[in-house]
Order: sequence, then structure tokens, then C-alpha cells
Amino acid sequence: MKESDLFEPVKQLLLNKIGCEKVYAEVLKYDVVGTIGNHNIIVEMKKMLNFKVIEQAVDAKRHGHYVFVAVPSKKGGFSRLVQDFLKHNGIGLIVIKEHGNAYYSEIPYGMFAKLNRRTDDIRKFIKDGYHDTISGGHKMGDFDYQSDYTLMIDDVKRYFQRYPDKWITIDEVLNHCQCYYSSPKAQLAATLKAHWNSDWIEHQVINRKSHFKYIKT
Repeated sequence: MKESDLFEPVKQLLLNKIGCEKVYAEVLKYDVVGTIGNHNIIVEMKKMLNFKVIEQAVDAKRHGHYVFVAVPSKKGGFSRLVQDFLKHNGIGLIVIKEHGNAYYSEIPYGMFAKLNRRTDDIRKFIKDGYHDTISGGHKMGDFDYQSDYTLMIDDVKRYFQRYPDKWITIDEVLNHCQCYYSSPKAQLAATLKAHWNSDWIEHQVINRKSHFKYIKT
């Protein structure tokens, strides 16, 4: 079973059992995002349940009111230690099972995610007509990720435009803007220093710290 095979059964569970109105794939760094009312559900998918996907799920609480990990079923089930760790962190579990040539998913008893009330708004990064037409679980490069990059850069650019005469650090940017990079500070700094952004932003080191300023036109 490939990671991308997990997407359709997860999508059907979100739509038909949980009641999501829409399901999107590959929003920012998250595999699946479902929307239901004012709540956002994030699902991180992996071929096996390990601490890497659990760490990703805990990080996803930044944007998800409910966060799940979705993995194929395991003979003998999952250890009590792992289930207790998920529950302690409010992370739900979705198990994908095989029936004939088809896959279906279910949430084991007692493994529904807990409500996380304090989240950032992920919906401004969702692009209808794009994120609802692709499937999750693919590697970077399988799709045109420029859409997420453009949304992020536009957000960063708007922030700099509000302070056209100020030298701003990456920490200040990240406190006010969403960033989908896995290593936000280092990768965003490298992006802003890249030659393709040199027409709107300049860079210099002040007190041994990188600062950036918007170039007024």
C-alpha cells in the first residue's frame, strides 16, 4: 500500500462519516485538510505509525481544530503505549483496511481527536480549484507547489509593505506570517535572499543578524 493509496479512504471518511463539507489535499505541509462549519480537520498520512508522523500531527495542531494520523491497519493492532501517547496529545487515529481490492477507513473506539480551540487560520492558504482537485500523500514535485509558495510570499510581501522603511528580521516575519516550510527560519531567509526576489526586497546583516527591507518602487 502506497501513501497515496490512503487518501481516498480518508477523504470518504471525512465526507461521509465525519460530515466535512470539503476535503483538500497538500495544503501547506499537510496531507489532508477537511472543513466542517468553522472547524478544520487535518490528517497526516503515513505507511506506518511511527513518531515521525506523530510529531507531524502534534505540529499540525497549530492549524487544526482536530488532528488525526492515518495509517494502514496492523496485525495485532497498535500498542497501548502509542495509543495513550496519541490520546495524551489529543491526536486521533484513522486506520485504513483492505477489503478485496478496495480500501476503507475507520476510527477505532476511543481514538477520535480532541478539540483544539487555539489555531491559526489555514483556510486562507486553501485554493479552490486546485487543492480540492489533487490527492494527498504524494511527494513534493508530483504537483505544482508554486500555488502554496505564491500564497506564502504574497503574505510576506504584504507584511513588508506595511513597514517600507524598516529593517525586519525573519523572527518578526514568522510572528506575523504563515510559512509552510519544514524549517521556516532558515528556508524563508534563503528564499528572501534568492535572486528572483531581489526586485522587491533587500538584505543586510545588522548586529550579526540578517535583516530585510522592502524596496519601494
